[in-house]
Amino acid sequence: MACINPDGSLTPSGRRVLLALPGPGSAEPMTIDALSTKSGVPIYRARASIREFLGAGLVSEDSFLYRRTAAAETVLEA
Repeated sequence: MACINPDGSLTPSGRRVLLALPGPGSAEPMTIDALSTKSGVPIYRARASIREFLGAGLVSEDSFLYRRTAAAETVLEA
């Protein structure tokens, strides 16, 4: 199950996962385990979502800690 539709919009589950991540310049970035818990998606789905969002430039990673990027904010506003 993809998080990003072919037209670039987010699927409902993709939106839920992306919203669970802290935004740029906000609280501490989070681990995939914390993302799974906060978003309510299974850990395998959180991992797949992170991979997809990293590839699309919607999430940044530093030492296995993740947060939304400014590009994600734009997608969420659409």
